[in-house]
Amino acid sequence: MLGSYLVLIDSEDDKKAFESFYEENCGKMFAVAYNICRNSSLSEDAVADAFLGIARTFSTFSKLNEEDKIPYLIRAVKNSALNVAKRESSSSQHTSLEMIIPDDEPFVDFFEQADFNELVNAIKALDERYKTALTYKVYYNMSIDEIAAVMCVSKRTVSYYLKKAREEISENIGSV
Repeated sequence: MLGSYLVLIDSEDDKKAFESFYEENCGKMFAVAYNICRNSSLSEDAVADAFLGIARTFSTFSKLNEEDKIPYLIRAVKNSALNVAKRESSSSQHTSLEMIIPDDEPFVDFFEQADFNELVNAIKALDERYKTALTYKVYYNMSIDEIAAVMCVSKRTVSYYLKKAREEISENIGSV
């Protein structure tokens, strides 16, 4: 797992610092996540999500004062754990609904699928920053404040990223 995070970090010094940071804090983060999720598998997912967010912005994160890193880390893993737990709860509700739908009925109409593919392609074409902010907002249902904390940017910047994502998606739908 550590290797997949290190791929996201450019500088060799940052990679070494991240590796050390990961080893020192992974157990603590798991304990915080387990306190929320009460499930080892979900806790591991939450820790992975939190470290992924930190790895993406590690050059900025590493500039924080040492006394600011731990509260940030705890906040990141708590948010991830809450999002994972929410996603799991939502997933179990969807599973029960899927059992009601008969298998012989087509669930997705061809034209709905075509629209979906256009949307997916428009999202794939987004700048990585916009895509990341949009993912945190839509998939993880995070607030602007939470996204700003995870991405290590200001709330205003997050709002800008989301606005640009909406604009680019609107422009690209139909032209894909």
